[in-house]
Amino acid sequence: MGAKGEAIEAAWTDVLRWRDLSRMRSDVPVAWKAIGQASPALPRPADVIEMLGLW
Repeated sequence: MGAKGEAIEAAWTDVLRWRDLSRMRSDVPVAWKAIGQASPALPRPADVIEMLGLW
């Protein structure tokens, strides 16, 4: 096994965890009323940063 294979083997548990975190869930119930309606406006990123005191 080469260096790439060893690196993949060493990180395999992380790879599986990342796969699970990034997989879209299809078993979550969705309110049908919400589909097709506009979502509320999101705050500007700069406002969030300032609100959190990170500025």
